[in-house]
Amino acid sequence: MNSNDFDIIVENRCEAIVKTLSKKAEEYATERDRFHNFNVAARKRDTSPEKALMGMKVKHDVAVDDLVEWAIETPEKLTIAIINEKIGDSINYLILLEGLLKERFHHPYCHTSELPEGLLKELTNNKDFMLETPEGEEEEKYE
Repeated sequence: MNSNDFDIIVENRCEAIVKTLSKKAEEYATERDRFHNFNVAARKRDTSPEKALMGMKVKHDVAVDDLVEWAIETPEKLTIAIINEKIGDSINYLILLEGLLKERFHHPYCHTSELPEGLLKELTNNKDFMLETPEGEEEEKYE
């Protein structure tokens, strides 16, 4: 695959991420709690939202493992649509995990459902919210 073809894959994936996460937010989030389902699942199972997410993510990990096996053993099962769906699900769960982890970093003793009214909106309207490396820490670079 050449660089241009790969760049198209990346561009298409980024568009799909935004579309899917926005659509799923309508289904699984509330206006005040983007991570509603993970927070509720955590309370029901007496665990953390991150661990609740990881439990839900396992089925997507298995589906990606299956894609790899199919590529080797039964390539006729692979389709572009299935690859897009399964890889996309896995990426989206990692992005949701990133959000949960960064939320905890900035608010270590609470989840969005426990934030005072208005504070979450104020924080999330700040374009730099949870995007910067804390002062005194260096961001790891991967090459």
